[in-house]
Amino acid sequence: MDTEKQQTENLKPEVVEQENEETLKIVEPTLEEQLTAMKDQWLRSVAECENVRRRFEKEKEDALKYAATQFARDMIGITDFLEKALENVADRDSLSESVKAFIEGVEMTQKEMHNAFSRHGVKKVDPENKTFDPNVHQAMIEVENPDVEPGKIVDIMQHGYTMHGRLLRPSMVSVSKK
Repeated sequence: MDTEKQQTENLKPEVVEQENEETLKIVEPTLEEQLTAMKDQWLRSVAECENVRRRFEKEKEDALKYAATQFARDMIGITDFLEKALENVADRDSLSESVKAFIEGVEMTQKEMHNAFSRHGVKKVDPENKTFDPNVHQAMIEVENPDVEPGKIVDIMQHGYTMHGRLLRPSMVSVSKK
């Protein structure tokens, strides 16, 4: 009978409420800790998703921005040939009208090429009278020149180019000896 009496006492509202409070005191901190941990995990996941989205957008933007890099490098070579051809033209006055017209066509082609470069963020690096910078110049030869400060560019053999600030090709230069 003792067991029956004890079971009956356990069913009294005061006893049940006391047991529930004790159970809550044990379970509540655990649930709060789990909730805090889950909130923290959720916030980290949201932040990571945002970082991935930003990185993807940046990569997509760069891919579009620099998609024509190899094409631009190829076109730079053609521009070099046009410049060399025009540099080597002798006295234009002694040339026939058809040759003058041909040279004018080459000049217009070169001008249009430079306009296209500008539209796509391709710029010529102008190293003239500047100090040698290995980030944008490639020293082909060092020369002694008492008239030029050491480390300055003396001659430009081939111009360099950048695309949206990124180097496509360094300028090939001769530099005064130090």
